[in-house]
Amino acid sequence: MAEYLSPGVYTESVSSGGGTIEALSSSIGGFIGFAKKGTVGKSVLINSWQGFLDEFAGGGLKSAFDENQYLAYAVYGFFQNGGSNCYVSRVCGENAVGASVAENTMHLTFSAKNAGVWGNSLKIVFAENVDKGEGHFKVSVMSGKEILESYYDVTSADIIDTFVQNSSLVDVSVNSSDEVTLSAKTLTLKGGNDGDDVSVLTTDMLQIAFDEANDVSMICSPDFTTLTDSNTLLACCTDRNIFAITQGEGSENVAGIKEFRSNHNTGNGALYYPYIKINNPLSKVGDTKKVPPCGHLMGMFAKNIVNRGVHKNPAGVEYPLIGVVEVCDISPTQKSLRKLDVDVFNPLGINCIMPRPNYGICVWGCHSLSSDSKMRYVADIMLKSNIMKSLEAGTQSLVFEPNDKVTRDMAVFMCSSFLETMYSGGAFLGEDSSEAYYVKCDETNNPKVSRDLGRLIIECGYAQKKPSEFVIIRIAHQMQEQ
Repeated sequence: MAEYLSPGVYTESVSSGGGTIEALSSSIGGFIGFAKKGTVGKSVLINSWQGFLDEFAGGGLKSAFDENQYLAYAVYGFFQNGGSNCYVSRVCGENAVGASVAENTMHLTFSAKNAGVWGNSLKIVFAENVDKGEGHFKVSVMSGKEILESYYDVTSADIIDTFVQNSSLVDVSVNSSDEVTLSAKTLTLKGGNDGDDVSVLTTDMLQIAFDEANDVSMICSPDFTTLTDSNTLLACCTDRNIFAITQGEGSENVAGIKEFRSNHNTGNGALYYPYIKINNPLSKVGDTKKVPPCGHLMGMFAKNIVNRGVHKNPAGVEYPLIGVVEVCDISPTQKSLRKLDVDVFNPLGINCIMPRPNYGICVWGCHSLSSDSKMRYVADIMLKSNIMKSLEAGTQSLVFEPNDKVTRDMAVFMCSSFLETMYSGGAFLGEDSSEAYYVKCDETNNPKVSRDLGRLIIECGYAQKKPSEFVIIRIAHQMQEQ
């Protein structure tokens, strides 16, 4: 309360009530898998394919792609199909180390920015800069004969700052108490390795990777596709209210994917079949390559959410998968799924990827892996997740407010305004707002016993739209009267 001590006119800013709740993005993806280079463990926000190359390729590597690693193919498919932002986490063995070299006459140690064999190709070349005079050097970071980074005027006094402020490949540190002294020579980094093989996806890996990535809405693991891996991913995503995009191991026939599904856990995710074939970027003769579909699917998910809304199921002919040449063979005698196969898979919750005449390779199913009948479809889970996260973020201002009618009315206003916006965008079913959603926060669900425990309970409900999964056209033949 302001104090008024002398006569006059005073202007004050008066709060108009609670803040506005905005819907959070549901189109941000998350990837975890193998890469030759890049930050290990912690996820990195990437907003373009070039951004992926800058972080997880380069440094003397000829290509971001590898015949036996699928992360790069998945991220490329994500951006190719309309994705805009994603977090990428590189996995290495626990004993992975970065390449380095200690130059004792300079009293400096040069180390690759992150772990891996990739750093063993790096060289640091010091050449005297005669144009600048004694004590000035041109320093180049090279891989083979390729110059990756160059610094044209470096001295003993500023070499550390030069690398700290400019280099994306090498760190420099002092390794003794003696004065740093540069000299003309070439240093070769060595000792880098990728660590022991990592064959199983663990909960710890996922938690560490995405601990700070609070805006991730969906995650896939293109290099971890066994049943155990899929169940681990699904469990972690369900705990964090994130959507998991899974697929089989890639070798299953019709019977194999049915068995995979029967042993798959339930939760916030969906299962897709079969794998896809893309043009192999490593082939010089135009060969195709078999890859998990999750990255392409996630990009299509993101485009569908941005263009149509999180309430629209990501399936159908509107957004065929881009960059897919064909689906993988179902058996030696069957090239793609048939309607008879879909008749079996769809009720089991296996979403089919198949060619549709005149459209291309499309997703022909939108069932989730949830055991809750109300969360049967992909959009059911993703919409609920978006609403929950948006309300949680938007009602933070209510924490520690007095638990009285003013606060409860404010809560109703804030949540109702948010749900009205969702309804106006087509997210809910109903002829009007009263049929589409409700918000309850009064003395009936906030009795004195609850208020004494410091609890403010806000109950929100909404009418979820369901997809037109089966379009039935009935044609009647009527005889013309004579």
